[in-house]
Amino acid sequence: MKYNFKKNLIINEDSPKILGHGYQGTVFEFGDSAFKTYNLSAKRKCDDRDVAIRLSKLDLKHFVTPYSLKINSKGNLSGFRMRLLNKKSKEKLTNMDICDAIRDMKEIRQETRTISENRIIFNDLQPHNVIITGKGIEIYDFSAYGISDSPHIIDMNNTEIDTLFGSLLLISEMPDVDPIFLYNLIYANYKKSGCSTIEEYYEKVITNGSIGQYVLKKVKK
Repeated sequence: MKYNFKKNLIINEDSPKILGHGYQGTVFEFGDSAFKTYNLSAKRKCDDRDVAIRLSKLDLKHFVTPYSLKINSKGNLSGFRMRLLNKKSKEKLTNMDICDAIRDMKEIRQETRTISENRIIFNDLQPHNVIITGKGIEIYDFSAYGISDSPHIIDMNNTEIDTLFGSLLLISEMPDVDPIFLYNLIYANYKKSGCSTIEEYYEKVITNGSIGQYVLKKVKK
């Protein structure tokens, strides 16, 4: 990636810390918040500004929402602030006490309904968008979200949550377990169970410990 600076750029210990950098843009740390600025040449979804505006008006605990939106002269979203995420050391969903994990997933489900009512759709929730902090499970980066008028938006978003917490995230966090075994043990059995959500299934089959401990016990049998 090439940069063309119009002025001399001096980087020293006082320069903002870079938290992440990718094709879309760069995230900097500013005090107790983070700021994302977009690359002007990056191809982005045409509705990311509307998604950001709608999310910025919602009070959500588990979904990281933007604020102080920067809109350029062309009406495009050029940057925004968001709360700074402090990951708990080595914490994973599969290591969380099952009661804490289920509590957070239930709250995420409620927030998913709120997001859906604002016509925002999750197009592609991925494991790398999930972090465990002192506040519990948090989902960040809305770059793949979109605006939808589908009458089935709540069902589609709920499916994304089920897939994330019942399959994708587990496979990502437990690379030593055969992914097909893991999928069949959790997600396939969930779909056969008659439970309406993945957290309802976990509440039914895991009475104590963690999801990871439950899986490893099944692997040994």
